[in-house]
Amino acid sequence: MLCRSPVNQGFPALDHDQALNIKNHLHAAIRKHLITVSPAAALATSRIIVRVYADSTKLANDLLCPVQQFMVEFSSIDPYFDFISVRDEEIVGRKVTGKSSY
Repeated sequence: MLCRSPVNQGFPALDHDQALNIKNHLHAAIRKHLITVSPAAALATSRIIVRVYADSTKLANDLLCPVQQFMVEFSSIDPYFDFISVRDEEIVGRKVTGKSSY
């Protein structure tokens, strides 16, 4: 589904500082959690890859455009950040767990 209405419907694109702030907060939160799991994370030598999977098929049309815009912005703030829309909740579960139904 494509958003056919104007992209900027009161949902302005993130400016550079906002995007950098989101990126830094997300990296800090992930690293803080990883340190509790593995002390090696404190070394900060690993690349953090963030993938968000969402079933956007259930969204009402008035929510779809702003969510699509956010997906584009989120995926653009870092080469290792991806916001991915999938067909249904089952696929979200398989993506997160890494288990294939085949």
